[in-house]
Amino acid sequence: MYGHGRVLDDLSDSGRADAAERIDAWVRAMEEDLARGTGTDPVRRALTHAVTTWDLPTGQLPASFATYRRDAAERPGFTSWEQWHAYWHALSFPVGVTRLATLLGEATGTRLGPRDAEALRRWTDAFNLVDALRDLRQDAHLGRVALPLPVLAAHGVTLADLRTGRRTPQLHALVRELAVTAHGWLDDADGLADRHPALAASWRTLIRLQRLQLRALERGRPRSGGRRGTGRLRRALVLHTGRLHAALNWRRLGAVLTPPQGAPVPAPPPPLTPVVPRPRPAEPPLPPRPHAGGARPPAGLGDRVPRHVAIIMDGNGRWAAERGLPRPRGHAAGQSALRDVVYGALELGIPHLTLYGLSTENWKRPAAEVEEILRLLGEGADADREEVFARDVRLWWSGLPEGLPAGLLDALESTVRRTAHRRGLTLTLCVNYGGRAEITAAARKLAGDVAGGGVHPSAVTAPLFARYLHRPALPDVDLLIRTGGDHRLSNFLPWQAAYAELVFLDTLWPDLDRTGLWRAVETYARRERRFGGLGEAAAQGRIEST
Repeated sequence: MYGHGRVLDDLSDSGRADAAERIDAWVRAMEEDLARGTGTDPVRRALTHAVTTWDLPTGQLPASFATYRRDAAERPGFTSWEQWHAYWHALSFPVGVTRLATLLGEATGTRLGPRDAEALRRWTDAFNLVDALRDLRQDAHLGRVALPLPVLAAHGVTLADLRTGRRTPQLHALVRELAVTAHGWLDDADGLADRHPALAASWRTLIRLQRLQLRALERGRPRSGGRRGTGRLRRALVLHTGRLHAALNWRRLGAVLTPPQGAPVPAPPPPLTPVVPRPRPAEPPLPPRPHAGGARPPAGLGDRVPRHVAIIMDGNGRWAAERGLPRPRGHAAGQSALRDVVYGALELGIPHLTLYGLSTENWKRPAAEVEEILRLLGEGADADREEVFARDVRLWWSGLPEGLPAGLLDALESTVRRTAHRRGLTLTLCVNYGGRAEITAAARKLAGDVAGGGVHPSAVTAPLFARYLHRPALPDVDLLIRTGGDHRLSNFLPWQAAYAELVFLDTLWPDLDRTGLWRAVETYARRERRFGGLGEAAAQGRIEST
């Protein structure tokens, strides 16, 4: 957002006769990029990515574009500070400062309230005032000035004085007074994110850089363009010091930012607590075990391979009953199927595989069966005992920790940490998971943040709500498979599977291997996903008929 504003500001301040036309061209390209969801220009592509990723409201962007066009044609003469503030806020906050404060809070895990929003606004005021002072001479040559006219009149400063660039006593007094005003606004902005030391360190570095520019303006004459005069050495020193402080604070807060699911957030460790590096394997991960029958994954799927496959592993009890065995034996047999399916997902290049290990409703089953499921989950989540974690597999888990044995929780969290650097396949185990329970817990947390002032009701969107789920980074499900012959979802990932393609298999889970996964993926690849639209074929037919 900042880079986009700088481009438009530079175009409007260029003084070129075609400045308005160049802004129009930029705005047209921006609107086209927003419609496509991407772009070639790095600044426009970045803003488009921000809008789509964070679900930013774009309704105010056209008004902002129109303001920049007017700014290029003829900047208004400000008759008061109130008019000055209103004009610059129209340019600086096209998506709303409250929404920006909310995003910062979500990204850092700390709640930013109305006071923080006001700090952002005050910093923007200071930024625009420094920018106006730096561009005084160039603006004067264009016959305009970006300051309230009564302030200039009070000091006896005219456009003719500014065009000459001479450092008159009147101009010196004007700059000194406005510098004091800007320093005061920066003082007001300094308290942003005090509760988050790492963010505060970065923020205060930004403020120190602004103060360097102010001091340079106080010492020299106002002029246009560039950042020379702030002192390259001082600027570098401020930047490096700020980066060091931010990095140290992020390391000290590392354990706080990724607590176990459902656990209370611990207090930050003392400043001198050493950071223990995450252990890394001494050797690269092993390749998947080959299929027992020598089967190879299907070729030619290309980009039709689903990004996220979720599986309801059903039929363990029936498999055991058909063989005259106790039901728990079916769950043990299902472990072999799980390993083979994981290897098949690795071979096919599926990024995410999510398995329904234990639902919140499974506690109703006989105690012996539940105990066996918990035991097998504990063994399967132990990186020292389960062979799949010798491969390029990263473990996540999703669910409620309440009621789970401490040993199982320890195994899950330990393997999550030990495999965090893996990138081949993210295997998510849903343990003590229920879709309605997940959505209810997310709604409860979001309602608390709204009631506490950390989130404005108008900022509540589907992407925002998703960040309150058990695993916010878990992508939407592309393909959901259920084995065992039943045709229902059983409260499994209702939010993430809203547009999933469904494949129901009669095969009981212990009888499945990777070839069954591959056939389901081939079925998925032949389907046309429309997401509520017409689809490629229907859309093409409609175009041809018109």
